[in-house]
Amino acid sequence: MIDDHKDVSYDSRKGKYRAYIFVNKKRKYLGYFTDVEDAVQARKDAELEYGSHRTTSRMKDLSDMDFGDLKVIRLSDKRGANGTRLWECRCKCGEVIYVLGASLRAGYYKSCGCNREEKRDIGAREHEKTDRVDGTRKTALKAKLHKGNKSGHKGVRWNESRQKWTAHIGFKGKQISLGYFSEKEDAIKARKRAEEKYFDPILNSDTEYKG
Repeated sequence: MIDDHKDVSYDSRKGKYRAYIFVNKKRKYLGYFTDVEDAVQARKDAELEYGSHRTTSRMKDLSDMDFGDLKVIRLSDKRGANGTRLWECRCKCGEVIYVLGASLRAGYYKSCGCNREEKRDIGAREHEKTDRVDGTRKTALKAKLHKGNKSGHKGVRWNESRQKWTAHIGFKGKQISLGYFSEKEDAIKARKRAEEKYFDPILNSDTEYKG
């Protein structure tokens, strides 16, 4: 405990102040704070917020404050677990969410979650841009061996009707037949030659390949 501040302590490992509160005899952590004043205020806010029948007159007003992409509108009548009053917040995307004040002050909420989705979508688009060369995805060329493959080699299988090994390769949405072989090793060699011809120029190129 820090001086006379109840349920506020200093975490030497993180180099920050930690605040918590007991709710129904269970300790609930409110977050880590650089300044002790913020930890103390979070503890005070939580004490009032978790006291469902207590006045909110002494609670720090977060109205119109910004927390990342969230702007606090007002203290709502909505309550979370254990009767907690939640702050109504509007995200930059227009979505309205309800958040515990202590969570806002601790930095746990900075958006409605749209930032994560936006970053994920941007990452997916960037990956697809670098992964695709001349309409072909590099990752598709590196795909693992299908579990139903019995030859142990991609693009090589036994043709029962011809009683021979057949080799093929898929490229730009087309299946290219590489022939029939009496020996499995010859089919494997044909497949490897085709990979060198079709796959290697794309896999080894950082720019768009024109085949």
